[in-house]
Amino acid sequence: MAAAPATSWLWERRRNEERRHRRCRLASTSQAVTAEAARPVAELAVAHRERGLDPRDVARFLDRVVFSLFAEDVGLLPEPENVPGGTPCPE
Repeated sequence: MAAAPATSWLWERRRNEERRHRRCRLASTSQAVTAEAARPVAELAVAHRERGLDPRDVARFLDRVVFSLFAEDVGLLPEPENVPGGTPCPE
């Protein structure tokens, strides 16, 4: 049985380091996108609380809004034209 070339472990280590760095870049990008998306939701929460609304009601409402946005993005909700009385959204 032939021995593996001496450089193969170096190549494997380098490849693993590149994968780790790529995952870190993706994670930081994901974190930035999440922070950017959360900012308007947080602003809504503050605005509702400043109007004197119950913080639990505000949180429940925003939970539903965020879930609805997610459900729409992943296709869990029917298209408006498939709902009785629904109209297509303008592009």
